[in-house]
Amino acid sequence: MVVGIVGYGVYLPWCRIRLSDLAKAWGRSFPTSVEKTVPFWDEDSISMATEALQNTIKHAGIGEDEIDAIYFGTTTNPYLEIQGSSILKTMIEVKPETLTMDFTNSARSSTLAIIACMNAVKSESINYGLVVASDMLIGKPGSNVEYLASSGAGALIIGRENLIAEFEGTTSYSTEFTGRWRGESERFTMMTMERFIRRHGFIKHVATAGKSLMEKVGKVSGDFKYAVFSTPDLTYPRRILRPLGLIPDQIKVGIVANSIGYTGSSSVIINLAAALDKAKPGERVLMISYANGGSDAFSIFPTENIEVKRQNIVDKYLKRKRYVDYNTYLRWNRIFEKISK
Repeated sequence: MVVGIVGYGVYLPWCRIRLSDLAKAWGRSFPTSVEKTVPFWDEDSISMATEALQNTIKHAGIGEDEIDAIYFGTTTNPYLEIQGSSILKTMIEVKPETLTMDFTNSARSSTLAIIACMNAVKSESINYGLVVASDMLIGKPGSNVEYLASSGAGALIIGRENLIAEFEGTTSYSTEFTGRWRGESERFTMMTMERFIRRHGFIKHVATAGKSLMEKVGKVSGDFKYAVFSTPDLTYPRRILRPLGLIPDQIKVGIVANSIGYTGSSSVIINLAAALDKAKPGERVLMISYANGGSDAFSIFPTENIEVKRQNIVDKYLKRKRYVDYNTYLRWNRIFEKISK
């Protein structure tokens, strides 16, 4: 049974901070022209997810009451005991019996939610499932994590009919590996040595999952027009080129982190949206997520319907921006509150 994407959407906060301004506040310099999103003072992962899911429903062209399940992926639910997907359910006019499910504790939660939704649709227990991922990541002031820790949301509606792209296959690979972490008593994300994460974390897991997927679906790297990844570091997509046999042109469209930073669980979906904004029918997309010791890989095949529903939603949000200074960034992210507690 063919299962795929019916619609997609994103949401990016409209404020930005240049990483050079962030570095300057600490007497340092940032060598490249990179910026990241800054959530407004009243935004959080739930409010951003709401915007993304509403954009996605509009793009899919289905009724809100046709959604049978909502899957929410995040590492930064503002509530420890309230289900985020249940809150999102109240934001749209879905059926009372619509299933709600949260996937947490990992930036890989978005792709795990996609797999769960795919399986539910494939088994015909639901017709349409909504997957939404959203994170509001905050790095400790002055740390390396602060540079790219960012905010944003992305969403997909998955079904069996009116598909703009089909899922041809998926594989997963995971080990017990810790590169980034945040305990219950810790206010900010911590990170071990970057080289260790890059080699034994990102490259190992993404390459293994990607090669396994290609073998499973009978494709080679040249069969993919685009390749998109989670981007916890700006250099990671380039470093995975050789292990997967890819070329720079395949990853160019899907690197949005230079403009928005690393948005956690939503990172790979936002990058996928950027690729789908440009993809033509038959231009296959390789999507691979990564978070501490885990990767999920997908082969995605755009159909003729992608032209009918053509949108450029990522470019729309990238162009809508206003810059803020470092003090505003600290205040809106409530950094002083986190440090004082």
